[in-house]
Amino acid sequence: INPFINRRNANIFISPQQRWRVKAQERIREHSKPAYEINREACDDFKLCERYAMLY
Repeated sequence: INPFINRRNANIFISPQQRWRVKAQERIREHSKPAYEINREACDDFKLCERYAMLY
C-alpha cells in the first residue's frame, strides 16, 4: 500500500479559494512576526546567536 496520493487527488482536497486564503494568511503571519522570531530564524544553527535572539 502506497501512503502517498497522486497530485491530482491531492489537489481535490483544497479548492483554489482555500489555497489563496492559506497563502494570504502565511504572508500576513510572515509580516507580523515578532523581532525575536525573525532574529532566531536568521541564526537557527548557531547556539549563541539563538540564545541572544531569545533574550532580545
